[in-house]
Amino acid sequence: MSQSIVPFINLRSNKSFDHELPSWIVQQKELSWQDFCQIGLPNRKNPSWKYSNLSFLNRTTYNKAKVNLANIDVHSLKKENSINILFYHGKLLFKESDLHDLQAGLKILPIFEAYKTQDKKIQQNLLSLDADFKKESFIKLTQALHDDGLYIEVAPGYKIDKPLNMVYIIENQTNTPVASFPYSMIHVEEKSSIIIHENLVELKSPAEKSSNEHFSNKCLDIILSKNAHLSLVHTQNLSPMIHSLNHTRVLQYEHSTFESHTLNAGGQYTRNTMNVKQVENFASTKLNGLFLGKNEQQCDMNTTIEHLGSHGLSDQVYKGVLTDKAKGIFLGNIKVAKETEKNNSKQLNKNLLLTPQAEINSTPQLEIDTSDVKCAHGSTVSQIRGEEILYLMSRGIRKKEAIKILSNAFTNEIIQKLPDLETKKMWASVVSKLHMT
Repeated sequence: MSQSIVPFINLRSNKSFDHELPSWIVQQKELSWQDFCQIGLPNRKNPSWKYSNLSFLNRTTYNKAKVNLANIDVHSLKKENSINILFYHGKLLFKESDLHDLQAGLKILPIFEAYKTQDKKIQQNLLSLDADFKKESFIKLTQALHDDGLYIEVAPGYKIDKPLNMVYIIENQTNTPVASFPYSMIHVEEKSSIIIHENLVELKSPAEKSSNEHFSNKCLDIILSKNAHLSLVHTQNLSPMIHSLNHTRVLQYEHSTFESHTLNAGGQYTRNTMNVKQVENFASTKLNGLFLGKNEQQCDMNTTIEHLGSHGLSDQVYKGVLTDKAKGIFLGNIKVAKETEKNNSKQLNKNLLLTPQAEINSTPQLEIDTSDVKCAHGSTVSQIRGEEILYLMSRGIRKKEAIKILSNAFTNEIIQKLPDLETKKMWASVVSKLHMT
């Protein structure tokens, strides 16, 4: 048994609610825990984790947070013209969420209620999703330890008018290190569509600032049936006391389209993993990402797109901006299976280093097992050129402001791809506040 389980022992020891669950999910949670105990945490011998520093997990033992909404203005976290769903350290705030009077065609259930009523459908989806993740430590950990989340289903032929706004609250005021493991599944049925926003929000205590570390390990599974469409916008801008891992797994069937926009701008160590599997023909995938790092933050972006069908399209563009001693990691993998044809896939990672101490490790990869394919990938790393800064300074602009302007221009390509003006303004604000040395 691996020593890696020590930080999470307290979280697994309480199984008081298991007797309320269907036997199949109780068994799955136990098997996932056993798998995690055997696998342990990944180390740098694993190519996917070669540049990642997980030493923070060896320094503490985590507990679950108790729900305390005394200092939270829940209403301020909600967006107008949206279906707002709130979590507190991974715990669904049912009463505070908009889960009543939903639009026809939209079903939203607490995940453990869904395990009872949608069990066959969920089991089949999990079987398809888990096939390639038997040794993924952190996915196994969430499967074992999650005690809340959502099941979201869009019925065939429905377009959901209002976007879902899923807010994950972390409150930095606890006296002990806490960890959360929310798990949700989204199934968009045939000829249906929905827009989902995920926002990781940190609320700082008005009292003395907590010095304890918080750990979030969130998993989201998405199934897109024939001709289904989903647009996902993920925004994370947390403090250095937060460690956040975010895993998204997507299954795409014939003629489905998936579009993702990711902002990773905070936390001491953050990793955003996106795994997309085009199971059938004519699927389309677009991944857009922006990661920002300052001080000694580590930002880790990991993507995999598998073309198992033919005539698929995939296009991904990720940009990183790093300053101070921040470290960025980009690992992108495109896989094209045998006996497929006419797949078209592009992958690009561009990085801007604002200080000599900033570091980026960029590894775009192609695994192609067929000849009838059109694939391209690329990676660039650069610094702002001195002549660009001098040009702006000659126009009366201070050096720091000149760097800010050039950084904004670099990130604007990603921001302009966002689906709404409010999110564009919010992401641009985060970029503009990036500390420039």
